[in-house]
Amino acid sequence: IESESWYNRIREDGDHKEKFPYILNGTTAAKGSGLKAIIFIEEDGRGILITPNKGRQVYFRLKESILTGGDGENG
Repeated sequence: IESESWYNRIREDGDHKEKFPYILNGTTAAKGSGLKAIIFIEEDGRGILITPNKGRQVYFRLKESILTGGDGENG
């Protein structure tokens, strides 16, 4: 499968940098919705990828970073 060969190539070169290295914890969906989602934050803090257990992924791009603190350039 072409996607597997692409994945293997990026893993072998050792220079792969995760596009969404952060996960937003402590979020819950509306009561009774049956939804569970994992929310990934892009490295620069301006991109949000929501991956629900039902339906399609949704990506949002923000004007400003939502990341604060840490040792990075965002805080």
